[in-house]
Amino acid sequence: MVINLILDLDPSDNVIKEVSKLASSFGLSDMLEVVMQLASFEPGKAGQLLFLITDENAAEAIATLLALAIINYATWKHEEVFISHHLPAEPPLRFYRNQAAEGYKTDGDNYFTQAKKLAEKYFPEC
Repeated sequence: MVINLILDLDPSDNVIKEVSKLASSFGLSDMLEVVMQLASFEPGKAGQLLFLITDENAAEAIATLLALAIINYATWKHEEVFISHHLPAEPPLRFYRNQAAEGYKTDGDNYFTQAKKLAEKYFPEC
């Protein structure tokens, strides 16, 4: 399935609606923006990202956690996801399951919970 907007993952799912709303507050409204947000970060050898969160970088940390949640939710909702981009010579980006769907849901929930807590702390108006 080709996914362009976050809400396209499943417009009837309340979690997807909630993550889409919060993500748009941090500049992530389409899937290309999600992937571009993740492209600037590389996990460590253990596959972990660690953030020292300050007033200056809180928004970027939240956007990254939301991007991780969205990719996990996409893979939870769909066995295989393609995200189109603006480079005509390149094929769409492909994400697919390599574990049970519920594992992606759990990871997405964890990232989303962390992002919400940070948003409440640093941006209570969201």
